[in-house]
Amino acid sequence: MESEEYRRIAIAEEQHWWYVAMRQAIEILAGDLIPGDGGRFLDAGCGPGGNGIWMQPRGTVFGIDVMPDAIEFASENHPGLILAQASVDSLPFADDSFDALQSITIITHEAVPDPVRALTEYRRVLKAGGVAVIIEPAFSVLRREHDRVVHAVRRYRRSSLQSLAVQAGFEVTRSTYVYSFLYPVAFALAVLDRVKRPSRDKSDLERGESGTTIFNKLARSEQKWMRAGRNIPFGVSVAVVARKPA
Repeated sequence: MESEEYRRIAIAEEQHWWYVAMRQAIEILAGDLIPGDGGRFLDAGCGPGGNGIWMQPRGTVFGIDVMPDAIEFASENHPGLILAQASVDSLPFADDSFDALQSITIITHEAVPDPVRALTEYRRVLKAGGVAVIIEPAFSVLRREHDRVVHAVRRYRRSSLQSLAVQAGFEVTRSTYVYSFLYPVAFALAVLDRVKRPSRDKSDLERGESGTTIFNKLARSEQKWMRAGRNIPFGVSVAVVARKPA
């Protein structure tokens, strides 16, 4: 990912509705499965660091990213994180190091040539019974300009992401799509992108905050559905919660 995109994320991730909703969704899906105090947690591919802050009240949070710009932003903005520059397919940690980890839009990236290898590394560094939350872009039909900006080369269906987790040795406990309310918008943008290729690649974070109020309300409604144990049948992202076998 380009340095400019990391800068945009660093500015947006604390309060932008997308990032807030993402952290809330992760806590709903996995919060009851991980320790509430004194745990060790990994944000794999942490970027500027903001997505890992929900875990800090529960214990020590580590973050790794392959890009030095990401580590620099994370160090400046979130001094409580323990950071290292590293790739997700070669994690610099011993076996059985963490109680839980999260991986948000990472194995979609062109810098991860073998997603199963990365997921196998996730399993290796987790303790027995440890939990991984993996969230990736969904449905190849939704691929568009933002994917090119962030160097995303893969999108997943729920079944395909589950299958990769199982291949890596995980037991899948739950999977669901996320951001269902954005699917019509994302589909329209993807079609427009194919019909009229944009003159320059544009990040979604350059689109401004229009619609924030309604998106917040729609996200909360979707979260109520997930909190009740129901899975979402479609969406622009897909989430898998998996455990390392005991």
